[in-house]
Amino acid sequence: MDAIEPKYPTDLDDEQWFRIVPLIPPEKPIGCGRKTPMRAVVNALLYRHRTECSWRMLPRDFPHWRTVYDYYRQWVKDGTWDSIHHALRRSAENHAASPFCREPCERRARAEVEASKLVCALGYYEVADGRGGAGARERPM
Repeated sequence: MDAIEPKYPTDLDDEQWFRIVPLIPPEKPIGCGRKTPMRAVVNALLYRHRTECSWRMLPRDFPHWRTVYDYYRQWVKDGTWDSIHHALRRSAENHAASPFCREPCERRARAEVEASKLVCALGYYEVADGRGGAGARERPM
């Protein structure tokens, strides 16, 4: 697969893409095959995850929102999305901890912030548990 220039900050670079390609389920033997590039689907899912836009508001340069939504539902159901998310997260954490990273402290700090998002709601903090859901609630001191 040729390298492509990312259009959005959430788009995967080539290294990230090649890391998750083995996690994407193969085409089903029945039917006419995939017509939508999987990289575009994953990029659309990452864009939506980051921007929290509605499905119908995905930009038009991504595949049709219904196609992206159908893949998302299927991948959540069979665990593929969790595998992709964890692989990308490990990749980001490894990169931040790498001695070859230009700004290791800054990137490590950003990775830690992303890994432990705290949401303030009604005087309690919901601690993200890394699986997309909220974990234990803690009362602020």
